[in-house]
Amino acid sequence: MAPHYQIDIDADGYVTFTVGAQTLKSAVPAGVGSWTHVAAVYTAGTSPILTLRLAQREGAALVEKISTKSRAYGEVPASSGTAVVVGDPAMSAAFEIDNLCIWSGIRTAQQ
Repeated sequence: MAPHYQIDIDADGYVTFTVGAQTLKSAVPAGVGSWTHVAAVYTAGTSPILTLRLAQREGAALVEKISTKSRAYGEVPASSGTAVVVGDPAMSAAFEIDNLCIWSGIRTAQQ
């Protein structure tokens, strides 16, 4: 069974965010060997939206690299009692996680 919620990095370094049968892929790969902040948001409603943002350090500055939005169509499973998967054990791509937070609502940049 496929996971209901998944964040992964594919073999080419692109970040993918999957909710149910919908997958959103970043337009640029995450930086190899560098710190990258990934924010993935599922916004429910009559027109659900998947949002994926990547930000990376460039010197002392934190620069947002991309903001991709896509309307999600089809049934999305309830989050209660479902799997949340970070990474894919079948892939050989390795990455390190410094901090993982799962929130029940959207966070502002200041939060």
